[in-house]
Amino acid sequence: MIRKTEYNAIDFTKYRKRISTAFQNGDYAEKDFLDITSNKRWFALVYGDYEAVMPVAYTVHLGFRFVMMPKFCHYLGIFSDHDDIQLNRAFYQYLVGHFVVMHYAFNPHNTLNINLPKGCSYIIPSGNYEKVKKNYHSGRRRNIRTTETFLNTFQILDNRFGEEDKCFLIKYMKGIKNRKQKNQYIALAEQLFRAGILTTVAISSENGLQSLGCFYDGSRSSYLGIFVNRPELPDRNIPSVLIDRKIQLCIEKVNFDFAGSRVKNVADFNSRFGAEAYYYPYILRNKKEVIHILLKNLAKQVKIV
Repeated sequence: MIRKTEYNAIDFTKYRKRISTAFQNGDYAEKDFLDITSNKRWFALVYGDYEAVMPVAYTVHLGFRFVMMPKFCHYLGIFSDHDDIQLNRAFYQYLVGHFVVMHYAFNPHNTLNINLPKGCSYIIPSGNYEKVKKNYHSGRRRNIRTTETFLNTFQILDNRFGEEDKCFLIKYMKGIKNRKQKNQYIALAEQLFRAGILTTVAISSENGLQSLGCFYDGSRSSYLGIFVNRPELPDRNIPSVLIDRKIQLCIEKVNFDFAGSRVKNVADFNSRFGAEAYYYPYILRNKKEVIHILLKNLAKQVKIV
């Protein structure tokens, strides 16, 4: 039987064991990561004695809970010993039948056989760096060559997150026009950095920062969370050099995940590193659909006399 378990009632010893030993990748379901990115606004759907778990994050608006993926969190889903279609569907039905879902992404290893849209990401499996580099596109291998001129002009900076980095993100971060949302992303990145689960790579010159990448370092993969470049770079190879630097640092121990996109330019950039595409199902509803479900749920709670 599946049951909802509020945050304060979760047996985190059993939860952590289930996540760490699951067939599915549980990096985004780790307690420390979810606690920061959701501000502890998450609960778990639990099957049996933690034989399977499904973490669910939410936001609160006008006193109502709405299921919503946290910032930096690519997917969650069901975590169990193996990919069980019937169990996955039972969790799915419980989720959509009991909660107002705005956005929820399932794990790549959650087979549902339900007609849902699919997100796309790109991954480089862990291995010897020199062998991994051989899978780069020939043009990408040329891009990452750091000549003496490059090294005399630019500095590669590992694992720092100070005021200069925050100002750089605020000024050049794309896709987020709202200053408040930018500040939220930066505040979360800083918390993750202080917790030791987010690392950074930056490239700087005498004219200041040129490129900055923030990476969530999980137990199975390192994930590209934020990647920001100046609009006009003095060297077009800077983004490639930065990503290659992070791959050098992590690939011997864990996979590298671009947390990617189907946007053609981004997909091409990722694939030229030899990254392989993978897909995961998700629920995404527009505002009209969410309001309809909310009103329907409220009507169930009202008795007409």
